[in-house]
Amino acid sequence: MVFLATDVLGLQPGNLQVDIVYSQCYKLHFVKAKTQMAKKKQRSPSIVEARVYRGLKTAIMAGGFKPGAVLVQEELCKQFRASRTPIRDALTHLQAEGLVVAIPNKGVVVRDFSPKDVHDIYEIRALLESAAVQDAAGKIPKASLEAIINKASALSSEKNFAFDQVKELGTELHRLIIDASGNLIMQDLLNRMETLIEISRIPFRQAHERLKEINQEHIDIARALLKGDGDSAAELMRNHFILTKEAHLKILLGSGYRTHRAVNQR
Repeated sequence: MVFLATDVLGLQPGNLQVDIVYSQCYKLHFVKAKTQMAKKKQRSPSIVEARVYRGLKTAIMAGGFKPGAVLVQEELCKQFRASRTPIRDALTHLQAEGLVVAIPNKGVVVRDFSPKDVHDIYEIRALLESAAVQDAAGKIPKASLEAIINKASALSSEKNFAFDQVKELGTELHRLIIDASGNLIMQDLLNRMETLIEISRIPFRQAHERLKEINQEHIDIARALLKGDGDSAAELMRNHFILTKEAHLKILLGSGYRTHRAVNQR
């Protein structure tokens, strides 16, 4: 699995970025295998457990439970009107996905992404998605790209727009690119990273200045693809993630973009 993921990109071990990909691929593969083995041993989730799981996951990803917040089972039982068993099982599932972590003498807490975590996520995405956009050039319907350009251009003309609006358009573009690349291994890796990506950027919702730049970068990438220029699109994609990573790290380190508090650094 790990070797295929890097071979497909034409990469070889021996540099920092490739080592990051190898490490993350191994972690993702391990979590998936562990989860699959656990499912074989356990019963199917009950309706109550599924409800608690969806509710907790939605709340965490929406920022309802802040990073580092302790999830007290007794309080969750009251909130979700459920017994301890479905609460505990839902937390176990969320832990396997990387949304929460169990800390000795403290309990289960919402994962708090460190600057190192954020750096690694963007490095992986830059590697994978710059390769994907190059492969996708000439394969995405022009109508789809033009629709994204038109919607993003209309958004840029507004004085104020929300994180969710930029995110929705960005997600649409990135999914078009990944699907068009035809790289199933890359799709699998990014799909399994999706939850981690989503929760890691909760503090980024307040980066208003950067949101305008991101929206324009989406337009530029789509225009390069419209021309069938895979090389330019790949370079734009790499710069897109580099700039977004730098802005995100400024937030975490408390040095810009209407900052969020500094988090656990490594």
